[in-house]
Amino acid sequence: MHERTSPTVGGRNTKDRQREGALDLDKAAKRDRNAFEKAMAGRDSDKNGLNMNSNIKMIYEYIGENIEILLNDEPFKNYKFTLNVENDIPNYLYMYVCEKHGFEFQCDEDKRITSIFVSRESDLSDRLDVRIDWDSHEVRHRLGVPTKSGKIWDRFDLTKYALHVSYGKSNLIEMITLMRNDVIPQG
Repeated sequence: MHERTSPTVGGRNTKDRQREGALDLDKAAKRDRNAFEKAMAGRDSDKNGLNMNSNIKMIYEYIGENIEILLNDEPFKNYKFTLNVENDIPNYLYMYVCEKHGFEFQCDEDKRITSIFVSRESDLSDRLDVRIDWDSHEVRHRLGVPTKSGKIWDRFDLTKYALHVSYGKSNLIEMITLMRNDVIPQG
């Protein structure tokens, strides 16, 4: 997707754009990120192997929503979740875990979803912006430069949420986490 949307890939970069980008790297990064997000928002299908069927609600669309919306949608209404409550922090944190499907989510006291975790074992690949079988090189090739990175993870801060990708064996995706912007770890 990045390759097809970036104004600086595939011979689309001009000398003027290069000069402009060199003067203000943050502005250039925002321009490219906006082009990417606009393309992601308007897609129905992707020739690069992603299933972007517009009839399927994407995982990121649940971020910030009331948990009842997710719990009443297919396929989640058939999942068996275990509820864990963490009450030793300033605010209660509710964690719904479905190990069988490699899926869990967290919500705040208002029952709004703050984070969603999708493991490598999940059967939800058709509802993600990335494929669970990608490695770190493919993720960066498709999504561009991460906002933050570590030895085994990348984070991409988007307008409505952050996408955190953890890598395991052979540098393949191990876990995908989607977070509401107000719960992104600082530092």
